[in-house]
Amino acid sequence: AFIIGLALVSCGNQDQPGGGSSGGGSSNTATAKVDYKGANRVVFFDFSSGSIVKEVSHDIWDIAISTKSGMPNVNRLIYNGGIYGSGVMVNSTTGTTFTDHSGTTISFNPMASASSNPLDGHFPDTGSGSATGNVFLVQDEAGNTYQCQLTYTYPMGITLKIRDIAGTAGSEQTVSASFMTDGTRDYIYFDLGSASKVDAAPPSGNWDLKFGRTEWLMGSMAGGRSSVSVNTNKGVESGLVAKSIGDISQVSEAGTLSGDLLNVGHGWYSYDHTNKVYNVDADKTWVVKTAEGNYAKIQILTFYGPASEQFYSKFSFWYQSDGSTNFSK
Repeated sequence: AFIIGLALVSCGNQDQPGGGSSGGGSSNTATAKVDYKGANRVVFFDFSSGSIVKEVSHDIWDIAISTKSGMPNVNRLIYNGGIYGSGVMVNSTTGTTFTDHSGTTISFNPMASASSNPLDGHFPDTGSGSATGNVFLVQDEAGNTYQCQLTYTYPMGITLKIRDIAGTAGSEQTVSASFMTDGTRDYIYFDLGSASKVDAAPPSGNWDLKFGRTEWLMGSMAGGRSSVSVNTNKGVESGLVAKSIGDISQVSEAGTLSGDLLNVGHGWYSYDHTNKVYNVDADKTWVVKTAEGNYAKIQILTFYGPASEQFYSKFSFWYQSDGSTNFSK
């Protein structure tokens, strides 16, 4: 069980610079306790409720398929690896059949980048009929190695076949998913050890921001960094204003909002290489268009917790629930 890491303090309908009453707006604080040195959680936050809606362990999934069509999710297949993931590593093969790899040395790449993503091309997307992708090898965080293969069936059905490293037919397990029924999630997440789908995120309409080591797919790159990402599946957008949160009264101060997944990203902190500490950049606030189409502003105040926990972030936010672009009324 996970302890919800929320410190929510309602400040009532405070007036903001520019005068006037708050109307449909409210000012609050909350804390996203990701804590990389301890629990290593992913935290989902929703502006409309002003609360953390879900916390999950970072390592409950191994590979995932995006349910969002179109760029940048053409290949749609990512894995929970790299130096910012949970230690999952993959190896690409060119074959479409399971073979015995138990007597061979498998070279896994823990630092897959844009030019060497081992999962490129393994999502067998097709407009109609069905298609089967090549076999790929996955080593999970426990050091177990699996052979995996995806079959796509029109319209948008997926079957994941999993076998042991020897390719034994009797060891094969399958997990099926449908983009029609699972499309309310940002990704369909799979755990290979249990050969099952897992709920690693709340439904897409229930959250705006995700605090965690971001796993994303940009073109052909799967990877991540300590980041705040926005819910692109529900059209959440953001824009940076180089001011403290109390000095922003209009959405227009952020200019044109961006739908970039990592527009907030890691731009709110910097690393001091001399002292080897992370520092939150002062006077940086993001204006956010929420999943409901309303507006909010958020300023992240801390990177460390009281016991030096990493990515333990207290933040201030103002949510304008009536759709107004004026944070003062």
